[in-house]
Amino acid sequence: IKILTGVNSADPGSEIWIDDKKAEIQSPVDALNLGIVAIYQDFSLFDNLSIVENIALGLEITKHKKLVDWKGMRRKAEKAMKKVRLEARPDELVANISVAKKQLVAIARALVYDVKVLIMDEPTSCLSQGEVEQLFEIVRELKADGVTIIFVSHKMEEIFEIGDKITVLRDGQYIKTAPKDEITGEELIELMG
Repeated sequence: IKILTGVNSADPGSEIWIDDKKAEIQSPVDALNLGIVAIYQDFSLFDNLSIVENIALGLEITKHKKLVDWKGMRRKAEKAMKKVRLEARPDELVANISVAKKQLVAIARALVYDVKVLIMDEPTSCLSQGEVEQLFEIVRELKADGVTIIFVSHKMEEIFEIGDKITVLRDGQYIKTAPKDEITGEELIELMG
């Protein structure tokens, strides 16, 4: 995750390809400009900022703008909020919303970057079953829109429900990738062993 998002450098000789082109990712801004966004367990949101500011302020930074286009930011944020079905006042402070809504803010923030690859690290760890179902609906819609989702989870039932392919990494090493229909839960547990 950290290599794809530009936090850490890839090993010499490694290659990352996006849309059939070799991608050079030297920084988090490079990753964002390529449409690679990660949502971590802590969501990386600012509680003292509004929902709109959390969703769209980063756009102004990545485009190196000297002035903030507040109206444009609000327009983009509200469009993303609608896409993820986030029912909240755009000016509400993030500190005042539920964990499930914070997850939706994080996803909406990814959408304003014209996301191509969305990495979700343990996204259901703090959600109720109903909230998980809502998240899965959004993930399915994003997949249908052509967004690649990397869904990191240790919950087997979620992996088999939402995934298309399953990749096992153990102790930093690649173990195996298989279509979900070609691997059983028992085989997966053995590979993770």
